[in-house]
Amino acid sequence: MTQRRAVLSVRKQSDSKKKTLALADFIDQVADLPALSAICESLQEHQQVTVEGVWPGALSPLVATLARSPNSSEPNGGEPDTNATVSKQAGDKDTGTKATSKATSNGGNAIAAGPLLVVTSQLAEAETLAGEVAELLGQECLVFPPGTEETELESLAQQETAQRLRVLSELYGYDRSRYRPVIATTLPAMMLAVPKPQTLEGDKQVLKVGGRIRLKETKSWLEKSGYHATSAVQLPGEYAHRGGILDVYPPDESLPVRIELFDDEIESLRTFDIASQRSIERRQELQLLAADGSVTQDGTLVDYLPENSVVVTHELRAILAAAEAFLARVPFPERFDAPAACLKTLGDFNRVFTAQLADEGYAGQLVQFPLRSVERIGGDLERLAADIDAECGKRPVVLSAINEGEKDRLTELLATSQAAKSGRVSIVVSQLQTGFEMPKQMFVLTAGQLLRRTHVRRITRRTKSKPIDTFSDLRQGDLVVHLSHGIGVYRGTELLEKNGQRFEHLVLEFDGGTKIFVPSSKIELVQRYVGGTKSRPKLAKIGGAAWARQRKAAERAVQDMAVELLELQARRNSQPGIAFADDSVWQNQFDASFSYVETPDQLSAIDAVKGDMLRSRPMDRLICGDVGFGKTEVAMRAAFKAIDSGYQVAVLVPTTVLAEQHFKTFRERMVEFPFDIEKLSRFATNKEQKETLKGIASGRVDIVVGTHRIASKDMKF
Repeated sequence: MTQRRAVLSVRKQSDSKKKTLALADFIDQVADLPALSAICESLQEHQQVTVEGVWPGALSPLVATLARSPNSSEPNGGEPDTNATVSKQAGDKDTGTKATSKATSNGGNAIAAGPLLVVTSQLAEAETLAGEVAELLGQECLVFPPGTEETELESLAQQETAQRLRVLSELYGYDRSRYRPVIATTLPAMMLAVPKPQTLEGDKQVLKVGGRIRLKETKSWLEKSGYHATSAVQLPGEYAHRGGILDVYPPDESLPVRIELFDDEIESLRTFDIASQRSIERRQELQLLAADGSVTQDGTLVDYLPENSVVVTHELRAILAAAEAFLARVPFPERFDAPAACLKTLGDFNRVFTAQLADEGYAGQLVQFPLRSVERIGGDLERLAADIDAECGKRPVVLSAINEGEKDRLTELLATSQAAKSGRVSIVVSQLQTGFEMPKQMFVLTAGQLLRRTHVRRITRRTKSKPIDTFSDLRQGDLVVHLSHGIGVYRGTELLEKNGQRFEHLVLEFDGGTKIFVPSSKIELVQRYVGGTKSRPKLAKIGGAAWARQRKAAERAVQDMAVELLELQARRNSQPGIAFADDSVWQNQFDASFSYVETPDQLSAIDAVKGDMLRSRPMDRLICGDVGFGKTEVAMRAAFKAIDSGYQVAVLVPTTVLAEQHFKTFRERMVEFPFDIEKLSRFATNKEQKETLKGIASGRVDIVVGTHRIASKDMKF
């Protein structure tokens, strides 16, 4: 087997030459811009300000800098940036006058430490902004999402409701001396009413570890506050009591909370997972909101903003257009405030209007923001090191990788650059998606931009579905199977008295109207009927021998099938297979560069497939999963392992469209590695197909993705 020649080489750098930089260093430089001084001066005088030149990627560093606490940084004394220009009069043309005031420090530029509300046109934009600001700022940035279209009580089960309530709680009780809330939202989210602060906080229970509660009174309060008693909590607004444990699912929490009691003393407060019941996080305090009060719609988000709040509005025209489009498609537009009226409620706060290009009638002072995009860098892996040297010159560079594997890959790619050799390149692990350039100062670059790869941020959603239970959705008239009597019809449940006690029984009806009552304690005897045909089966006859004969026939058929499968497996195991090599450095880097966090099932499937590939026998494994569950990633890792061991890979798909999708997916996923990936389908011309066939025969093509064309006789690997 021919060993592949490494295309890239790694040279270790001396740690003494490196100066470690972080994203916070970039924010320090932004804070020293004259543009920031001009913005902060206007806000301190309670004037509006318009910031021009804020392209989408520049919004995050601007917001992060504005949100910096006045006491969070030391004086910098940096020189002012002469690229920032300030126009003093609203509506006047830019005179080109340079800003002359020197930025003294972050603290000098910081505005009053009130909440910072950022309004964007789309929810996805707000979520991306929140993630990037959190990376730059080092603290959580919350998203206030649009509400659901369900009724007030039904909305409790939705993730959006819990997130909106969490934001309201943060704004209502934030500690002015400790942190500054940063909220990203959209206009439609603000147009839906929320509970007033008095409604939300008026009837609230505060539970603390070591405190005492009267369990009977607490349960009575839960019932009066809209909580529903259940055997096991699954949804917000439910509670369950078992001995010395009280489980509660508050509407503003993402997970239920378990309250462990010793007599009437609270021993512990812990959030836990619904499915596994395992504890996740210990808490010292729980603020228990009333369930019915948390969905009341008698206030607005503005009711929770103090007077010293700052509102940043990005692209006002786009915000209004998106809000009007939202109202046009929702089924009940009367439930929402008008967009213009909602924006008017923000008029009393300090306002910052940001845009790429300011409108003619811009509000307040006009400030030019000097941050530039860095899209011109990257795309060609072989020239990446040279591009960094050419574009960045002697300036420091911070590279953002989404995980350790991508960090190692970037280190390898840039090892030959002068910037890396001189220690001017720092690589950090971060979820930052957009890079920036400070004129004549630092560069911030992301792996996604350099490698032309899109990183998708997964947002966890909570639905109102419960885990499937055998009889949770059984309806009267459904077919069931009793293990001893056969197929019957489920007729509901009845309470029957036995030895002076009443027990719940399942009522099953069989042929001739005969009924059998099965105690709920013997529920394992009854199963759902799953037929192989569309026709309705004949009901079993109680006391007959037909069901016994059918069971014996089924047992014999299962035994015969098992023998056939064992014989087939024995023949397969006797055939020689390919034992692929263990995971290489490239394989580990490829696996680690996955943009998502693998699910437990995904990791289990990947380990099983790799285990099969290490054995010297043919693989016989089927990977099953719904759309979007990550099957393609399992296949790509197996394909990568085969190529890394010197073999070619054919990916057979059923349709031409799917072949095109997988072709693009494989190329984007493996863009960092010197693999040739081609396609064979109707979307490829005859000339392209001939070139691909030649490449496959010569060994140049590593992966071919195609339809049944792959099975043609002229294919020679």
